Amino acid sequence: MNLTLFTTEPFIKALKSFFTSLNIPINYITEEPTSAKELLKAPHYKDNDTFKLIDNVYALGIIDDAAFENSVGTAFDKIESGLQWDFGFRRYIEGTVK
Repeated sequence: MNLTLFTTEPFIKALKSFFTSLNIPINYITEEPTSAKELLKAPHYKDNDTFKLIDNVYALGIIDDAAFENSVGTAFDKIESGLQWDFGFRRYIEGTVK
């Protein structure tokens, strides 16, 4: 596994090479970054210091059964609507865990 690619290549190119070297197929979504606020939206996004630390979010792709079958994967909007948040993570982000 060659992790030096992340210091010598552009991020997206290094990420694609990394998954290729591991023989992990990906159904690509986009190479363009977005913000945590745009990706998570309400009620998942919280306007607090934790989320403000995130500059860009890259949703390069998804590893699903379709990726292994060389077919089109689940549409991103359907993935988003099916997200289930980890309760412990949510409590941490909301500041209810000390």
